[in-house]
Amino acid sequence: MTSAPNPARPLAGVRIVEISSFVAVPLAGMTLGQLGAEVVRVDPIDGAADYHRWPEQFPPLQRGILEGAAANGLSGVVVTPRRKDVLLVDGSIFLRPEDGDLVRIEGRLSKAPSFWIRQVDIVRSYRRIAGTRMPVAVEAVANIRLAGRATFRMTYEYETVNGRRIGAPEPRSATSQTLASAEP
Repeated sequence: MTSAPNPARPLAGVRIVEISSFVAVPLAGMTLGQLGAEVVRVDPIDGAADYHRWPEQFPPLQRGILEGAAANGLSGVVVTPRRKDVLLVDGSIFLRPEDGDLVRIEGRLSKAPSFWIRQVDIVRSYRRIAGTRMPVAVEAVANIRLAGRATFRMTYEYETVNGRRIGAPEPRSATSQTLASAEP
């Protein structure tokens, strides 16, 4: 049984293989994808022909992170915010290649949250719980003026997700392991 065509996605079911670079064809591939086509882009490992037109597009540190992601069976995407903000991360997003589900975000906050904090490196982990992608852990390492490095770790436990009962988290007593710890 076939369903009625969706007028908003007229190219649904069409697969397009894009082997190109520069602006025009990638833009066409994006547009065809928005119209419902499955667009598969093929690039050489060292980047397409236009890769070297923009200096330092992928710094060595980020390149290493992405290679490590492949070893873990994840796909990595480098993200660089266009503006500086304490809520934006300059780093990488890691996805499961089979379904594109978000697994982890890691990098440096694009703007320090205050004068006293020089930089913050963050790792946020996610998992599907009751069919919804939820944060399950966060770790932040901050470089604090006069105090040095400080690490904060937090894990999330859920009782309900979207009104569906999924667990019964128990309150825990505060210990030096669960509180933020300062490192010299």
